[in-house]
Amino acid sequence: MYDAIVIGARCAGAPTARLLAQKGHRVLLVDKSQFPSGKRLSTHTVFTPGVAALDRMGLLERIEAANTPRNEAVEMDFGPFKVVTSPPPQDGITWLNGPRRHVLDNALVEGAVEAGVELRDRFEVTEVSIEDGRVVGIRGRDVKSGTEVTEKAKIVIGADGINSLVARTVNAPKYRETPTRSGIVFSYWSGVPLDNVVIYFRPDRLFAAQTTNDGLTTVMEYVPIDAYHEFCEDIDQNFMGDWKQHVPDFHERLMEGKREERWIGTGYQPNYFRKPGGPGWALAGDAEIHHDSNNPSGISYSLINGEYLAQAIHAGLSGDKPMEQALDEYEKRRNDRWSAHYDFVVAGAGLEPPPPEAQELIGLMPDKPKLASHFLGFVEGCEDCLDFFDPDNIQALLAS
Repeated sequence: MYDAIVIGARCAGAPTARLLAQKGHRVLLVDKSQFPSGKRLSTHTVFTPGVAALDRMGLLERIEAANTPRNEAVEMDFGPFKVVTSPPPQDGITWLNGPRRHVLDNALVEGAVEAGVELRDRFEVTEVSIEDGRVVGIRGRDVKSGTEVTEKAKIVIGADGINSLVARTVNAPKYRETPTRSGIVFSYWSGVPLDNVVIYFRPDRLFAAQTTNDGLTTVMEYVPIDAYHEFCEDIDQNFMGDWKQHVPDFHERLMEGKREERWIGTGYQPNYFRKPGGPGWALAGDAEIHHDSNNPSGISYSLINGEYLAQAIHAGLSGDKPMEQALDEYEKRRNDRWSAHYDFVVAGAGLEPPPPEAQELIGLMPDKPKLASHFLGFVEGCEDCLDFFDPDNIQALLAS
């Protein structure tokens, strides 16, 4: 009998498992992939709050040792003007990281194993076991040997993505739902060095680029969902044509560099919260909350929520409070932390121009460094910036 079984060993499951093991719990971590491995469909950005979470977990040094570059500032280009700023420090962290997922995920898995987590990779979960209305374990298959396995646990944590088997099995309710509003296409270039993360806001388009491992730069474009499928009919022409039309200077740099990998993208970016826990089960990462990646804060959500969830589950396992009470309190804490940011992300996912009053506020940022920094902090989901649009806060920032 395990204290916890975690399904999914990436940026939600592995740190949650590690944190529970560090509390003395017996944890089994399973994943259908074989590690070390990467994940192609990911924007890679770890915003400052997520970098701070990695530092608290003792894993940041390992990730940066893999030559993961630091991005000390963000250049936000709104067309008529641009702003270069950094977010407010988070626990002493003042930069963003952009690791490839083979770097990030493997560091998280290694950290979990070092903490005492039992890892079974190449393990396919086929069923979440329920007895008397309560999740009690899993059934699955060791892909390497073909052996069918049944395991029991006091709680099963589904860190198994958008189409979570755990969430489907327990019929976890969704709320705050919004359909997909944009699609993304990206790839990796050599010969396009960057000093900062760059974001270009244009009518019905969002362009961004960020340095990553191996001397490469991730270059991406977001397209409204109703135009996405037509866009994908000829990605080579449409992607490069859009950059040439809307960001000609950067397009010239792309032409001087070289695309090193195939195109990657998706037009499936649902927006939702799910109830994150119930009798014998919990959800983590994209299984519990997901939003459009035009704001690539999903990794930060997973890391920070993993800290909160591990604290709640430890309270339940240790008897400090009933597990279901602990999970209910976790849901409130999670929602308080992210609701304002989530609403902002979903509102911007259609790539329409912001309302006039927001445009007027944004237009003040070149002359107001503190306003620009606080705005970027809100974009990144920094907890001390979530009151950005509060009138009293804006008045104080403008007066500073």
